[in-house]
Amino acid sequence: MAFRFAALLFAITMSVSYAQQEQRQVEAPEAEEMAEEAATIGDLQIVTDPDSAVLIVGGVNYGKTPLRIEGFEEGMYEVVLKKRGHYLKKARVPVKAGRVNEYEFKLLKPARLVVVTQPENASIVLSDGGKAKKAASPYTTESLKPGTYSLIIEKEGYEFIERSIRMQSGGKDSLYFALTRVAQKPQEAAQQQTGEKIKPVKKTPAKTPSQKPQEEKAAAPEKKEKSKKDMSVGRIVVLGIFALFGVGILIAELTGS
Repeated sequence: MAFRFAALLFAITMSVSYAQQEQRQVEAPEAEEMAEEAATIGDLQIVTDPDSAVLIVGGVNYGKTPLRIEGFEEGMYEVVLKKRGHYLKKARVPVKAGRVNEYEFKLLKPARLVVVTQPENASIVLSDGGKAKKAASPYTTESLKPGTYSLIIEKEGYEFIERSIRMQSGGKDSLYFALTRVAQKPQEAAQQQTGEKIKPVKKTPAKTPSQKPQEEKAAAPEKKEKSKKDMSVGRIVVLGIFALFGVGILIAELTGS
């Protein structure tokens, strides 16, 4: 009886030992496969400020942030983040195997800008180095992307204004500019007040010392010619007087005889 019990116990022990050995042989390849898989796969963790943004990775919607997603093969992935009232965020991120790849993104809100000028209807140009926005004052925009901008204000008859402004995420700025008139010449100011066109006064240029002798030389022949004419007329007058005197004497003698 004791012999049978010992044989049965031995058989049971051998069966359990054989089963355990078979289990280890099956688990060993699975562990190796898992180790190989872990060497080529990584996790991706995305955090946003603010949170609750929709996360799309590689075209697949995974839900709202913050999120940790497992099972990404090593490589580059496109991440898209969407949240109402914020600008869309796109980025390409690398995923390295065997680790948790964590990334944090700040989502930006549009800024509000108001520009007022006195007088109104001035030309406004707003540029961030790319495409410029053109408008007339007063100007209001509710969808200005945060960043640094160049603001230029122009109006005919007024001085030019240029400013650099920085808009914060979700910021609200109101700018007021009192335009200064361009300094006017006296004639232009009088014309603006009366509405009449004033003819400019022509100024005769002063004669230089070198011009005077030349003009005197040019006038000398004319003076000589005039002098000759005056002398000829004088001679004729004198001769006429003598002739009249002689005629008078002759008439007196004839009358006396």
